[in-house]
Amino acid sequence: MSTEALSRPDVSQSIATTLPAADPLPAPELSQRAGWPYARDPSGWFQVGWSSEVGAGDVIPVQAFGADLVLCRGNEGEVRAFDAFCPHLGAHLGHGGVVQDGNVICPFHGWEWGPEGENVRIPYSTKVMPNLRLRSWPVREIDGLILIWHDADGGPPAWPPVPAWPGGRPIAQWARLDAGRSDDLGNART
Repeated sequence: MSTEALSRPDVSQSIATTLPAADPLPAPELSQRAGWPYARDPSGWFQVGWSSEVGAGDVIPVQAFGADLVLCRGNEGEVRAFDAFCPHLGAHLGHGGVVQDGNVICPFHGWEWGPEGENVRIPYSTKVMPNLRLRSWPVREIDGLILIWHDADGGPPAWPPVPAWPGGRPIAQWARLDAGRSDDLGNART
């Protein structure tokens, strides 16, 4: 905005009100994006990371299915996946968030989110906000892979992830034989 526009009395809008609106979450289905040749998004288990990338207490940002997500591992060792933005004021949990006592802690105001995405603690209050939740995603950790279930209609997993490639070879061994093309490891059905 020029200094001339700022000095004019008829210019009363703030810079904040002139910014374009953010895209609503979740992101549009792949089928609505240019270049996607199918009528609907695939449903299935998709690899979003490697087990070795997520240590105890870590909160790791990932992008999958057109959305920002976080992977985290509590002290108990189980990997979980959530939408990346804190429902309180929108801070990205993957940039400064930590896991303590099994809860994901927001880096902005310290709100804590339990294993299912429920608000379990607000550090400056005796109450919690039961209506605010992080979306949790079904996760399986198999043979060194972290898999997330994605359903085109938002439904729960329709089948378990395949623990081994046909013929009995573990998936991770198949991945090494396929020159690391981990993007093809999800066992998707359309």
